[in-house]
Amino acid sequence: MSTPKRSKIWVIDDNEFILNLVEKGVNHYMPLVDIEKFSSFNEALRTLRLNEVATLPDLILLDYDFGPEGTATDFLNEADAMQSDFTFKILLYTNNHSFEVLEKLVIHPLVYGFVHKPIKLEDLIQILNKELL
Repeated sequence: MSTPKRSKIWVIDDNEFILNLVEKGVNHYMPLVDIEKFSSFNEALRTLRLNEVATLPDLILLDYDFGPEGTATDFLNEADAMQSDFTFKILLYTNNHSFEVLEKLVIHPLVYGFVHKPIKLEDLIQILNKELL
């Protein structure tokens, strides 16, 4: 019998409430998932630049809008500039309903989808289960 696989998720959001809510919910419903929280996408990019396989996530839950720091588009451009063969998936979540913006983002090879805020915890857990198991 094989041991269940542990997964790692990075949650990148400038809203501490969202970070804590996702962490507590995922820890409760998905105990084999390790969560690393970033309140700044620049902080996440610094960690990504280290490119140590043990620290890289299986999935990134990425907020779209970071105010003056930038947007998910900026994060993806920076990740592309690193020219690494990243294997993680990115799930964007946003309250931006601009079809043009979202259409450009979802064709990025690392992005597998997006969800609109607010998202119910149960729906998020269902999506994560599908992607990680």
